[in-house]
Amino acid sequence: MMRHLSYVHLLKTLLSYSGVAVVLMFLMSCTSSQGSNVKPLQTSDLTPTTSEFIFVARPTFAATISGIGMLSTSDGWMVGFAGLIAHYNGKVWAMVESPTSANLFSVSMVNSGEGWAVGTKGTVLHYVDGKWQQFPSPASVDLSFVSVSSSTDVWAVGESGTIVHYNGLNWQLVESPTSIYLYAIKMVSSSDGWIVGHSLEGDNNSQGIFLHYQGGKWLVQSSPANFIPSSIYMISKDEGWAVGSDSSATDKHYDGAILHFRGGEWRQVAVPQSESLRSLFMVDAQSGWAVGGGGVILRYQSGHWGVGDMDFVNGDNGITDVFFPSANEGWAVSISGGSILHYVGGKWSKY
Repeated sequence: MMRHLSYVHLLKTLLSYSGVAVVLMFLMSCTSSQGSNVKPLQTSDLTPTTSEFIFVARPTFAATISGIGMLSTSDGWMVGFAGLIAHYNGKVWAMVESPTSANLFSVSMVNSGEGWAVGTKGTVLHYVDGKWQQFPSPASVDLSFVSVSSSTDVWAVGESGTIVHYNGLNWQLVESPTSIYLYAIKMVSSSDGWIVGHSLEGDNNSQGIFLHYQGGKWLVQSSPANFIPSSIYMISKDEGWAVGSDSSATDKHYDGAILHFRGGEWRQVAVPQSESLRSLFMVDAQSGWAVGGGGVILRYQSGHWGVGDMDFVNGDNGITDVFFPSANEGWAVSISGGSILHYVGGKWSKY
């Protein structure tokens, strides 16, 4: 399998290989003898959280998790295949009712009371009034990523160069300068933003693309010819990062690559040997994380990228998304059996 493929395409490919519907499992029971102090329990995974040995359940998700978005260390959402939606309340991840069986790829929240998720065949979900519901979409192709700037300024991108925008009333198709699959978008402001994507012809023929939003239009921007981007994060209009793979790498098993945007130009930087990178999150200009194939986790600090954790998730599928609501706590999700990774106390562990 091509190692530079973005996680959205990889997820779709894995599902097609399975030939069966993705099975979702959520095992939880509740026991308590103290009225309102009910704590959800799962007897197969009892984890002490205090010296008095109070136990909190950890749900099992036997499904592909593809995207995560956190509002704070105690409020977050993740989405996945077959309409999976789960919420984190600061103690436990719990599945919530989903209005769709479509594969969901990305989630982004406006605030604790409003958010958006997107997925296959133009699926758009809106979280409002305490529940997720279907929302009319102008797209019929897969939408791979959604990015919220405000309640009246939301963007999503996807297959065939599709770009859609929500203005507070409805979603509308936006003119796109490309037909290449678009995988990620990051807005700096209502008038400035970036999109990355790439074609899927093969290791030697894939074409990466960068789009820049200026003057109310999306325009193609120059970037290194050998870079195949999968994710982007802009710190400001003058600085940002993109991760993906290097199509010119002699060893296709280790083709992870990172670009840095500064001084109006994208330049490739040195990174530890790794497989293709699929997602990144910058805490600030001095700190960030990148994740990808083979369970690789890279960390940016002291002006360079180093190994944050390697081979954390066994297998070739790796980690699909990462999000840090604070400098000291973060989450990552994997397509390997619905794995959830938690960074706290200076180390990563399986949730």
